[in-house]
Amino acid sequence: MNRRIIYREQDNKPFHPKFAQLPIKDLAILNFTTENEVRRFYTGELEWIPYSVVELMLDTRIQARNLGIHKISSDEEAFYILYQYFTEIPIADNPRFLHITVAADILNLTEQHIIRKAKEENGLYADQNGENYFIDSQWLIKTYNDTIRNLGIEADIRLANNGKGQVELTIKRKL
Repeated sequence: MNRRIIYREQDNKPFHPKFAQLPIKDLAILNFTTENEVRRFYTGELEWIPYSVVELMLDTRIQARNLGIHKISSDEEAFYILYQYFTEIPIADNPRFLHITVAADILNLTEQHIIRKAKEENGLYADQNGENYFIDSQWLIKTYNDTIRNLGIEADIRLANNGKGQVELTIKRKL
């Protein structure tokens, strides 16, 4: 299919309207994989997807603010996600507590949603100045478990925080 792009002037600058959806070939370019491989995944022909595709999907959730990267791996027992955050995210003195930005990334929710939900469940903490909000890692694990349980997935979730911007989430699947 040949699509014609119409160029318009907007604020005296060339304007390139975007497609309603991203072409698969562009997704393939972004993910360092082949267009055919991406197409086969999205048509259901493949049940496996390259790690680079998933890492990009995870990175785009937080990269808008250039705050971190994700690395993933999986084996027969578990799914592992390493969240590596840059120094812009405040870190609590106690590694048991995670900044709400980290919780929002892990749970794929907005920070406002995390604040509201954690406040309702007495899982929200503030620093001495009241400027930064943190949640208890056990609250995050419970919330994550509840979310995937609603999808019919039983898992044992572990979270390790090195207190220096790296958080590792291990999800052991229960068969």
